[in-house]
Amino acid sequence: MASLTLNMLWNQCLPSKPTWSIDEIPDLTGKVAAVTGGYGGVGLETVKALLKKNAHVYILGRSTSKGEEAISKLKDVGGTVEFIVVDLEDLASVRKGAEELASKTSHLEMLFNNAGVMFPAASAITKHGHDLQFGCNVLGHYHLTTILLPVLLASPFKAEGFPRVVNTSSSGHLGAPKGGIIFDNLKVVEGTDRPKVGLGVHARYFQSKIGNVIFANELQKRYASQGLVSTSCNPGNLNSDLWRNTGPLQKVLGAFTYPPAMGALTQLFLGTTVEGKDLGGKYYVPWARPGPTRPEATDEEIQAKLWAWCEKECEGF
Repeated sequence: MASLTLNMLWNQCLPSKPTWSIDEIPDLTGKVAAVTGGYGGVGLETVKALLKKNAHVYILGRSTSKGEEAISKLKDVGGTVEFIVVDLEDLASVRKGAEELASKTSHLEMLFNNAGVMFPAASAITKHGHDLQFGCNVLGHYHLTTILLPVLLASPFKAEGFPRVVNTSSSGHLGAPKGGIIFDNLKVVEGTDRPKVGLGVHARYFQSKIGNVIFANELQKRYASQGLVSTSCNPGNLNSDLWRNTGPLQKVLGAFTYPPAMGALTQLFLGTTVEGKDLGGKYYVPWARPGPTRPEATDEEIQAKLWAWCEKECEGF
């Protein structure tokens, strides 16, 4: 575990210079992509790069005003961009947005599960009583992805290694609790405002980030035979709005941050390149290099347990 932590710090704060650039993204004419949280930070840079290569991109997020503002900024980039409301805190909103997307396109080549919440108020929960970080980062993206599976699997570009689902995790997943995920921590007990097992807000963030990797691996296991490629990645230590709740920590790590455009590199490499078609089940780190994961992330029993938990929590939505 100590060696993993050192590796985490090295890859997060002092990664080697990139050997791949977004200029190498192949032409994406005819391909459709969706990016959660695509109106800011790494998400916006991801959208911009996809548009430059002629993709049709859907920005998925909860703020209509931010979506419209982003589209205004992107109008001269190229490609086609649209916005759809998807609030990951609300499973009903996720379904509504996913179904709207499915009504607009017959196929989807790339789904970037990019949006995330980090270190909110300790008591923050979703509309349905889930820990806000796990609810948005993992459960909301599970719900979105599984609803969109028919559209993803309908991609006519399977010979090129599509469809692909890229799940944005973090080096923080290496700091997840023992066992990876403490399931009794993920939702408040009915009639109370607390879960059965408590964890600090930082541990819950790390738990959600290993959840991203576990989900990505189980998705790959279940749907690789149908042509789907599922990966996960650490985008890097970035100067973005994600740090807004970290206070003094942001100042300490500020000397080691990189611009959001750098953070988009790894997920774009996984989601668009020829090489990416053979990377299903892999976890990549800055900048577009394979990296280490916790053993729990590849534990098939934990993967199946998380999938079953997500499936149960999404019933009725």
